[in-house]
Amino acid sequence: MPNKKKGEMHASFTLLASPSLSSHTMGKRKSSKKPVAKKARQKLAKTFNCPFCNAAGAVECRFDRDGGTGTLACTVCAAHYAAPITSLSEEIDLYAAWIDACDEANKA
Repeated sequence: MPNKKKGEMHASFTLLASPSLSSHTMGKRKSSKKPVAKKARQKLAKTFNCPFCNAAGAVECRFDRDGGTGTLACTVCAAHYAAPITSLSEEIDLYAAWIDACDEANKA
């Protein structure tokens, strides 16, 4: 090394472009993510008002998933309704179908 004085250090190096060096970032800590709070789902009703006797909460719903039928029955006036269901059907779906059937019967 020419022209080097005593006690003086000279370092010369070059960085080679390699995939391991280019993907490494220095000086930044990884931030911890806060857990996402789940929204509480609103519970669907399981008992309903009877469209014939207007008894509150008197209509109960029963599903026969194996048979593919759902049944609604009023505990006060014994009115009942049965309809085919799918694996995605809920109680409110069957009740809405009963109300629609009542409306169609009233129109005729």
